[in-house]
Amino acid sequence: MLNARVIRRDKLYKISFNGIPDEIKGSRLVAWRVLLNHVPLETDRWEDHLKKSKETYDSWKQELII
Repeated sequence: MLNARVIRRDKLYKISFNGIPDEIKGSRLVAWRVLLNHVPLETDRWEDHLKKSKETYDSWKQELII
């Protein structure tokens, strides 16, 4: 399900309701990102979204240090 082009959040929620097994390394991290709306449902947009999020975080971090 996490390899689909567009992830169905409702199905992922039902599957993971009783826990998310980490049989495939990193699947729990990806599932949580989707369930918490941290990444878009379209997997082809994840890379750009995560890059922008990291840039925003780095910018905030620099502002706090200065």
